Order: sequence, then C-alpha cells, then structure tokens
Amino acid sequence: AAVQYDSAALVARRRRHLVNEWTTTAREAGATLVCDVIEDTPARALMRVADHTAAAMIVVGSKGTVHRVPRMLGGTVRDLLAHSARPVVVVPDGAELAPSGAVVVDVGHAEHVGDALRWAAGFAGARGLSLNLARAGPRRRLFSLDGLVERIAYSIDPGVVRAWALEDLAELAEEIRQSTDEELEISWSVHGDERRPRIVQDGSDTVILVLDARTDDRSGVDSWIHDRIKHAPC
Repeated sequence: AAVQYDSAALVARRRRHLVNEWTTTAREAGATLVCDVIEDTPARALMRVADHTAAAMIVVGSKGTVHRVPRMLGGTVRDLLAHSARPVVVVPDGAELAPSGAVVVDVGHAEHVGDALRWAAGFAGARGLSLNLARAGPRRRLFSLDGLVERIAYSIDPGVVRAWALEDLAELAEEIRQSTDEELEISWSVHGDERRPRIVQDGSDTVILVLDARTDDRSGVDSWIHDRIKHAPC
C-alpha cells in the first residue's frame, strides 16, 4: 500500500505464469490441473484451497541438501505440519520418485492402528505398494510405568526390548490385514537406539515415509518429526 503497487496486475501475471510456463511439465505428463492464485499467506492459502476442494493431501517442497548443508524446513512447511487437518506430503529436492517400492510408516510405540498407520495402509493398498512398519528408538516417557520397565529391561538385555518391539509390530501387521480388503505385503523392522536413528536409508526403495504429526495444542510439532523430514531422502 505504501508504494501503491498494482496488486491486481501482479495476481493476473502470476496466474498467467501458473497456467502456462510453471505447469507445462505436469500437463505434458497427462495431469488434469486446476490453477488458483490466492491472496493470503502460503500456508493459509493452501489450507483454504484444500478445504474448498476436499483435497486428499497437500504437497509442498523442501529445498536444500542432506549431505553438505542441513536441509531446513521453511515457514510454510512448519505451519502446515502444525495446523493442517489434512495429510501433508513434503517432497525434498532431488528425491527419487520411484513408481514402485515400500511405504514406510514410523509407528513409534503404537499398540493399535492409528490415523497415520491407517492412511499409510490405504495409500499402499490403493497403489499396489508394500508396507513397512518401522520403530526407531524408544520415545516413552522416562517417568512412566512402561518407560521404566522398558529401560530396566534394556539395561539387563537390549535384545529383550527389541523382541518386545518386534512382537508389537507383528500384532499391528495382523490387525491391518484383518481391517482391510487389500492384499498388502507387510514387513516390519526395529532400528537402533541412537540419538537420531535413521529409519529410511539413502538408496532405499522407499516411496514415501509416513509420520504421525498430530499435536495436542495444534501449535507446534515435535522436533523428532522435523529431524525425520530434514534427513529423509524420500
């Protein structure tokens, strides 16, 4: 307003670019596109359009590399993770968008099929992909009964805790099989107890990594989710 800029001309120009140069590759690939230019903050605009169109998910990009310079999450990604009521897919630069592979879901210490795991199973089943249930490092509260028992057992024999985790994942896999009509190939794995365990390694055939980003107050997302997104190659 201070410089009296013609915002209508700016919006019109961006709309022309959006429906032409910026989306040429998608159209050539056979995609059906509907283009909108919304005057709002990026995160709020994306959520508004997603609500209006009843979108299945919101897709955003993440810039940077994971080898030399740490990938940082932009404000738009952080806002969407914290406030979006719909699944948010973050695609890093240079990701191998393979048409086949596994859907890896971080189930943490889930004892039942939650929203993230249910979404991952549906995503895999609809596309004929395999499903891998991954548990990486204990995240139970230290001053809880389960957390205390687990740490005592770990101090005596780390293999016992791993065996418990594998049993839990096997039960989850069976619950998924019983609750879906899809023929799913399901595997499961338990990863180490290091500070930042890598549940998806470089060079793997992972199509998508699914994380449960639910928050209690809808105002923030746990740092471990940010770490997963910053370091995942998929």
